[in-house]
Amino acid sequence: MTIDSKARMFLEQIQRRLKQFNIPHQVMESKCDQSKSATPMPFKCNYMIVMYLQNDNLGHQDTYIYLNAIGDTYSLVAVQTSRTTETLINICHQLGMLYGVPFKRLEKVQGEVENYYFIF
Repeated sequence: MTIDSKARMFLEQIQRRLKQFNIPHQVMESKCDQSKSATPMPFKCNYMIVMYLQNDNLGHQDTYIYLNAIGDTYSLVAVQTSRTTETLINICHQLGMLYGVPFKRLEKVQGEVENYYFIF
């Protein structure tokens, strides 16, 4: 699997923060089947990486990284965070970035509390 520079940068940055703050986590990868989603997603994707974090010391807990294949290359489409703190939301609004990667918009996940989509 080849990933584009934006996706690579995002993954490198979040992995550095997990290591820096010694946050226990588990990573899983799978195909993204949007037809099985309980709520419609405001983007299209066909692959996802999920990072289950033991705490919310980074300003959020679990992280769902949505990618879309274009040819042989996967591009970063969106990131969903759970238990997202107001502090993280405010910082991201000010910087226009999440883990050093600029995002286009931020949306609250429909029907979820403290869950957000960062759409790239």
